[in-house]
Parts: sequence; structure tokens; C-alpha cells
Amino acid sequence: MDMEPVSAFLGILMRWMHIAGAVILLGAMIFARYVVYPSGSDSDALWRRFGGWLTFAVAGLLGSGIYNLLTKAAYPPGYHMWFGIKFLLALHVMAIGFLLARAKADSAKRARWLSGAVLTGALILAISAYLRWISQHV
Repeated sequence: MDMEPVSAFLGILMRWMHIAGAVILLGAMIFARYVVYPSGSDSDALWRRFGGWLTFAVAGLLGSGIYNLLTKAAYPPGYHMWFGIKFLLALHVMAIGFLLARAKADSAKRARWLSGAVLTGALILAISAYLRWISQHV
């Protein structure tokens, strides 16, 4: 039995899950930092509602990221180093997301957390673009 169509479908699904998880997680943080907080609309209810989406985003990112890493055909020089840096930065963004959804903190502290997470998320996107580029030039 030819598994190529199944493999292709799974690869596309995992890439979609990874991108969707990143968009949800980072998009929500950018929205919260630059729209919600400046408007003075911070509330615990907002962050409790975000908790379910956060769980989906983090699970999707971790599951699809592991799949994508393990199914990669070849690793160019330096790939693992940059992947490790990216993963550590991603843990920071995920931790901030969980803090926002569960920890009690005043608005100013949450805004600082979000500023750090948004900056870290931008670095993750840059590293991801670089990893994609070096992977295509193996």
C-alpha cells in the first residue's frame, strides 16, 4: 500500500497546526498588548476565556513541532542550535500565556509580560524563517 498520500496529508496538517497555533498565541498577545490594555479593558474574565484557546495553541505548537522535527529528512549545519534557541524562546511565550490565563496580576504587570512575549514571538518568527531558509538550501 502506497503511504505517500497519507504522509503528504499528515505533513500538511501538521504544518497548518503549527502555523495556526502560532497565529492564535502570538496574535492574541499582540491584540491584548496593543488594543486591550491601552483601552483599559483588562479583566480576569478575558484571560479565563483565553485559556481554552491557549491550551489549543500550545498543544498544537508542541505536537506539530515535534512531528515536523522528527520527520525532517536532513538537518543543515547549525540547525539544531537555532532550533534549540527557538524552542527556549517559545517556552517563554507559552509560560507568559499560561501566566496571563491563570495568575493574578495587575494590569501594568500583564502589559510588561505581554511586551516581552511579543518581542520574543517576533524573534521566534525570525529564527523560524531562517531555519526554513537553511533547510531548503541543504
